[in-house]
Amino acid sequence: MHPSPPEGSRAPDIVVVVDNNSTDASDQRIQQEFTDVCLLRSARNVGYGAALNLGAEEACRRGAFLLLLMNDDVILDSSTIEILLQHWGPDVGLAGPKVFRLDQKETLDAAWGEILFHQVICRMVGENSPDSPQFSRLKEVDALLGCMLLTSCSVLDDAGFLDPDYFMYLEEIDFAFRVRRLGKSILFIPDARAWHAGGHSTSAEARRAVKTFYVRRNAVLFLRKHGNVFRWCKFLLFALASLISSLLTFRWSDLVLRMRGYREGFRVKISRK
Repeated sequence: MHPSPPEGSRAPDIVVVVDNNSTDASDQRIQQEFTDVCLLRSARNVGYGAALNLGAEEACRRGAFLLLLMNDDVILDSSTIEILLQHWGPDVGLAGPKVFRLDQKETLDAAWGEILFHQVICRMVGENSPDSPQFSRLKEVDALLGCMLLTSCSVLDDAGFLDPDYFMYLEEIDFAFRVRRLGKSILFIPDARAWHAGGHSTSAEARRAVKTFYVRRNAVLFLRKHGNVFRWCKFLLFALASLISSLLTFRWSDLVLRMRGYREGFRVKISRK
């Protein structure tokens, strides 16, 4: 177990960067310009969750207590980290900021996740919505966006690390689900603010296709890990309805992507439950 830091003190910051098999020489620039950063290199793209695990394991090995898990395409308000730290406590398992889109700075990327066990498992509340008072109060939620999460080494010890089976999409939902089973709170902290690029600047059609496939694949994977009879029945009814909707509206490519995603979710080998 990892002990809490003494009251009134703060352990030295440890910055760990995981290069997930990049091809733009960014790892070399980091090594040259930020000599105090711990740079880890993966020989292949191991996916989002597995890459975060590499960094988290190294930070915990070096004696870290709290962990701020971040994408490389997130920009923070100057007070964001301190605000998140102010809300941390022994009953908290995850905390996250209000996340906006980087290309539309007053539009939410999303606020929080609501796990419903429908066709994509989790509804992202406030996704691509303008900011409003309903997103401006501290709230205990089911899940948070994975682009920036505050947690601790002790929570990872107890809940387990992020599940690499997902590769991309829903791994933070799976992690939050396991954290809540520990009886820990998951806090949406709106006074902490961040802006996330999130692939919005790339081809919308290509991004949508990848997301459609992987979210459906991983929805099935999530149910295989955490499902019961009721959850499976609800999921299958909603999944069937979504496929029928694509069929009736002649969205053939969407129908194919959804069917391929669901099929792959049943075929992928599970490494952990």
